[in-house]
Amino acid sequence: MIKLRYLWRFIPVMVLGIVLLILYKSLTLQKSAVAQEKPFPTFSLADLRMPEKIVTLPDLKKGPCIVHVWATWCGICVKEHNEWLKIKKKWSYDLVGVVYRDEVNQVKRLLQAKGDPYQYLLHDASGTLGLNLGLIGTPETFVIDKKGIIRYHQYGPVSLSKFEKDLVPLLEKISRENG
Repeated sequence: MIKLRYLWRFIPVMVLGIVLLILYKSLTLQKSAVAQEKPFPTFSLADLRMPEKIVTLPDLKKGPCIVHVWATWCGICVKEHNEWLKIKKKWSYDLVGVVYRDEVNQVKRLLQAKGDPYQYLLHDASGTLGLNLGLIGTPETFVIDKKGIIRYHQYGPVSLSKFEKDLVPLLEKISRENG
């Protein structure tokens, strides 16, 4: 039988083990949530490629629209960019990029080197739209309907298979609803 005076030596190991387990679970947890009936925030942002073009929420209310928030300083976002290029080749849904607190030249270099899948590329330099969306980090993806209601919210990257499995059925449903 273990003597009580030696038991205190195991407590830090057990606490560390529990903390590491919680950290591991939180990092590997697939984070996605449906946010129904929550309106997409109003905004007025310039298109990074054409600064004279100001885009507002009514510009996105033409049917289902995918809004993808990302940045070049986000390694996951840069890696995920190739997935959006594949998605855009295969599917014609409106895809709007929101560049979150990033340098214009960095973004332009990335898009020039890899390709540009976005209908609009909004520059959220101050982070106001991101704050109004309640961003936890980047990347995050939203699907909005014709009324500007958020119908889906994905924390973290989207792959082509994830897009086809989860988003395509929803986008088709929204398209039918919008008739």
